[in-house]
Amino acid sequence: MKKVVKTNLEKLEIIANALVTDVVNVLKRNRLGYFYLPDDSVGEGIYIFENLNALTLELDIAHDTALPEPEVDGEYYDGEGTIKIEVKLNPNQPIDEILDLVIPELHELVTHEVVHFLQEESGLEFPKKIPKKPFKYYSQPHELEAQIRGFEAKSKATKTEIRKVMKDWFKKYPHKHNLKDKEVNKLIRKLLENYGKND
Repeated sequence: MKKVVKTNLEKLEIIANALVTDVVNVLKRNRLGYFYLPDDSVGEGIYIFENLNALTLELDIAHDTALPEPEVDGEYYDGEGTIKIEVKLNPNQPIDEILDLVIPELHELVTHEVVHFLQEESGLEFPKKIPKKPFKYYSQPHELEAQIRGFEAKSKATKTEIRKVMKDWFKKYPHKHNLKDKEVNKLIRKLLENYGKND
């Protein structure tokens, strides 16, 4: 795979770790609602990282008593420099258990979205037309790069082999990716083929 952008891995890790730390600090307060980070106490905050445009993080924390374990989702709004993170958790679960489960997932998700931010910062223009078919969507070069870096971050955080991290994510989130089993296997093969290339 030709890299979409030579993402600065050091910068990627610094930004992702800062965002994950701030999200975790809000989760520790055991509050739900909508937050603007880095400073939710004074309204909309922005992150300033050297030689990059401003970045905003919107965090939405919701409760769902039917969830067996926390779920995370996110999106990068290109052209706005905004990452939105959604965390759903079961309020009946102890916060320490929730954090143990959610922190590795946040590393995956936040890293994925920060890759999109850095792709845009490097001049990548995202496709105007988003593929309707899930496999085509996840197979786009910029998505492959973001997925690989995200799964790599979770693998590092959990000290788990990256293939297992990938399989676990696709198993946990069929309602997010909407891929058939055959497509999941094909996509994991594609991700593994590109993992570690052109670092």
